Amino acid sequence: MTTAIPFNAILKEYINSFDSPNSRLAYIRDLKQFQVWCADGGVNDLLGVGADIASSYRDFLAEEFSIKTMERKLSAVKGLYRLAFQKKAISKNPFYEIRPPEKVEADKKKVLKSLDHSEVERILLFPNLKSEEGCRDYVMLFLMFSLGLKIGEVVNIHVKDFKKYENGFLVHLRKAIGAGYYSKVPNNCLTLINRYINDWHIKGYLFTSIAKNSNAEQDKRAPLTPRSGWYILKIYLKKARLERKGRTTNCAREFFIQSLLNAGLSTENLRKILGLQSMNAMRRYGIEDLSVAKEQLSFKDHPVDKIKLEVREY
Repeated sequence: MTTAIPFNAILKEYINSFDSPNSRLAYIRDLKQFQVWCADGGVNDLLGVGADIASSYRDFLAEEFSIKTMERKLSAVKGLYRLAFQKKAISKNPFYEIRPPEKVEADKKKVLKSLDHSEVERILLFPNLKSEEGCRDYVMLFLMFSLGLKIGEVVNIHVKDFKKYENGFLVHLRKAIGAGYYSKVPNNCLTLINRYINDWHIKGYLFTSIAKNSNAEQDKRAPLTPRSGWYILKIYLKKARLERKGRTTNCAREFFIQSLLNAGLSTENLRKILGLQSMNAMRRYGIEDLSVAKEQLSFKDHPVDKIKLEVREY
């Protein structure tokens, strides 16, 4: 039986259990991040969080941070819910069985290879280009695979994020934590984006929930959440009859990485393209050979131009 203990009371007791002011500040930051992440996904009752949300948050941390940082942030949230369970504010601890992804991955009997070019092309055959929702899904997926974007990056692209540079365009990509980065927009993507914006009169975020924002003005629509973006991607993996079990939210980025490594790009330049701050961050994607760049990145002959996914006519 649970008791009606306010969440803020549990949070205060948890934070005050640490003697060091620096520790308290660190835990406040980590818990605030969790609270913001939940709010972005439409979850405002933190005592109502279930195991599915706990698992999704673990995956989000694994995408954004090194193993040590991820484990620290996950530990902060797990400690809070352990206290809430002990105080009988919740009947079940949603984080009880949540483990760091390294240990989870070790338990898996099967590790999926990254998607290849033909599989990505197959995924892109299924969105219905006669509807706004289908066009949204198609352009979103096309950008993810063409630029190696994480779901949290692609869903937050706004029409104002594109800027002219030399003889092409750059797009500003936001990160969940820290500064964002810029990526070149290949010509095939640029053609697709322009058509999508003009056909559907996009004035704000490129990818929004059409059903939830049906009564909102175009420039006032809220963007899709990363969770919704992952749900959409899984729909098309299923339609393309590609195995989903064991596939991660990073599958578009994994395809992009493998494609450019196969084309001979150094891991140092690959790191710059992906907006990663350190070479150690490349190890999240299973890359151990951290080769030094032998070439300068050129906007005119940029590595993203090598992906070359075919644009469907409609």
